[in-house]
Amino acid sequence: METPKHIYRLTYGDFQWLNITKNTARELHWLKQNFDFHYLDLKDCLPPNQRPKLVEHPTYLFMVLLFPVYNRKTKEIKTAEIDFFISNNYLITIHDGQSPVLRELFTECQKNRSLSFLQEHDPSGLIYEALNRLFKACFPMLLHINNDIENIEAHIFEENSPRLIYDVVLIKKNIVTFRKTMQAHKGVIRRLVDVSGRFFPNIKLDLYFKDLIEQTKEIWDFLENQRDTISALYESQSSIASYRLNSIIKVLTIISVIFMPINLLAFLFGMDTPHPLMDTAYGFWIVVGFMTIIGLLMIIGFKKKGWW
Repeated sequence: METPKHIYRLTYGDFQWLNITKNTARELHWLKQNFDFHYLDLKDCLPPNQRPKLVEHPTYLFMVLLFPVYNRKTKEIKTAEIDFFISNNYLITIHDGQSPVLRELFTECQKNRSLSFLQEHDPSGLIYEALNRLFKACFPMLLHINNDIENIEAHIFEENSPRLIYDVVLIKKNIVTFRKTMQAHKGVIRRLVDVSGRFFPNIKLDLYFKDLIEQTKEIWDFLENQRDTISALYESQSSIASYRLNSIIKVLTIISVIFMPINLLAFLFGMDTPHPLMDTAYGFWIVVGFMTIIGLLMIIGFKKKGWW
């Protein structure tokens, strides 16, 4: 079978890196023909996204990790799955092309084969470099979320608007998606270090990946802080919206109460029966005066009570 166009190969020394930028049945069928991978692992590479995990086989490791991807049009954070087949002489990465990190790394490796992480003559340095860049790509998104939160903090006490409410809910949704994406990374990477000794029989992977575990912890701490902050802002915004709504309802209620006796007078004097006042030249204005006095007295009473 001819190699599909979305499979890119880089050979260096004793190992090769296959970067597959489209996870369709055609690419996975090619892998099935050229590598002895378990069919369940290949099936997991197809949509929809799988949970993060590490599966150990006699000749290779299969790892699934999820990473956040920011959509500039919708301003939403989505989840992108990246699958890794790892052995002592190859690294295979499979993704749908949403994250540009692996594509940029592959291009850099093609142009410069003297990169330090390619000198290991096994995939250990390349695995670390790929994961390191994927984790570092999370920090600009975290800073963007942080800037959005600070912008909301600056405008939370200004005039309430549907746009502000939408922004708060969107940030909460993005943080939840980000947390779900990153939650299992630390455990999967620790297990990778534990089981990869037979593929990389030295301590270099352990030294490499201690830094990655620290990065996952730092990202998680960032997300915890942002979750607490946006939750507090959401509660504050809800309280402010409730207070403003109550204020509007109170004003409308007071106006309704003021007009109740005025409407009663209007009804009584509007009845089709003789009224003494209506027989006078100024009867209409006398009734209007009564209504005005009653309204003013009620307003003064509400003011003294502190209800208005």
